[in-house]
Amino acid sequence: MYTISSTIYKGGKSTIFAVISMFLRYFYKISLTFGGVLLGLFLGLIVAIITKRVYNDTILCINATIVTGFLGYFIAETFLKGLGYYFSGIITLISIGLFMSNFVKKNFKGEC
Repeated sequence: MYTISSTIYKGGKSTIFAVISMFLRYFYKISLTFGGVLLGLFLGLIVAIITKRVYNDTILCINATIVTGFLGYFIAETFLKGLGYYFSGIITLISIGLFMSNFVKKNFKGEC
């Protein structure tokens, strides 16, 4: 909203159609970020559930976390773009990592 109001203040068009088009253009950048965060949290939640149910198999837990990182980036950058949704793969990867560092690390049982 700041960018839109700043553009109008600096002499940009202030018609309703110009404001809507500016909002949609900036909403694209916002959807990259928030879409990546939501996808990362969703995939991190799935890995948290998987690692919670696995008992004493550290190799499987480690493989699940590594594969989730690759899978999240691939889904965001390739698969969803083919469907017309634009999510940031890097933001997805970062949110998966942050989620897993808080919740999944506690689920590892056994010797590491």
